Amino acid sequence: MARYRILTFDGGGVRGVLSAVLLTRLCNEFPELIRTTHLVAGTSVGSFLALGLGSGKTPSEILQMFSKRNLMSVFSNPNRIPILRPRYSNASLKKLLTSFFTPNLRLKDFSKRTIVTAFDVGGPMQASWKPVFFHNFPLPEAGGATAVDAAMASAAAPIYFPSYNQLIDGGVFANSPSVAAIALAVDRLLGNQSLDNLVLLSIGTGCEELRITQDTSEWGFGQWSYNSPEKQRSKEPQFPLLSVMLNGSVEADSLYSQCLLGNRYHRLNPMLSENVALDDVKAYDLLVETALSANLQPTIQFLRHEWC
Repeated sequence: MARYRILTFDGGGVRGVLSAVLLTRLCNEFPELIRTTHLVAGTSVGSFLALGLGSGKTPSEILQMFSKRNLMSVFSNPNRIPILRPRYSNASLKKLLTSFFTPNLRLKDFSKRTIVTAFDVGGPMQASWKPVFFHNFPLPEAGGATAVDAAMASAAAPIYFPSYNQLIDGGVFANSPSVAAIALAVDRLLGNQSLDNLVLLSIGTGCEELRITQDTSEWGFGQWSYNSPEKQRSKEPQFPLLSVMLNGSVEADSLYSQCLLGNRYHRLNPMLSENVALDDVKAYDLLVETALSANLQPTIQFLRHEWC
């Protein structure tokens, strides 16, 4: 039975460099990985990797985009109290993406099937907000978005970056896009694949030990929205509700994917020695070292036994 091979990438801000290093290492160990992949999917920073591969970029080219210098530029001049406006401008991010992708390159021009998640918050012309999937499956209306616009929308993390054309980070509903990729792959109008044919490799941005040790029974809007540094305890997130949504959806996605595909699903997501915020560029070296030291043998075995 022919395999339909899917490669997915999580969101995680600066932690995307870990995914990029892991991808490069995997391709060195298993050179046919990208050539044999039928569908790539990404959320937020993971969309940069998915769009890069879908458009024909090599893992090495993608890794170069994740240089420390580039990330420092994206996460520069922060608004220290992001209550009344986003923490960062998205101007540097758009400049980086425009230099990486040809500005007018559209998903319909890609050589590989690609999915990128975002969320439409609505507006005066819509009845309600809704999830958005940028993709290039063979439908008349599909693939019209540019790579830059899809990436900017998918990476517009609330609190951190401005919304982009009324769209925000797809991580608010699918920070790991594996289930989304499975659903679109088996949709009769899109991928038209049998669930039994699917095999999926999910690459994360590092596993964290997050928890809230404080008593949350009396928490209201303020505490759930922002956990001030003087009140934070070990392993606690600065933005509790946002972290719960982003990280909780990843764990759920992994569980659902495993239930759907069984041994044909594999998750590569090494444990981080310390928690790394979405914008913590100071952790760059730690992320690279974690990716370089991660044990790839279980993933290589999966690729050899299930992927092929």
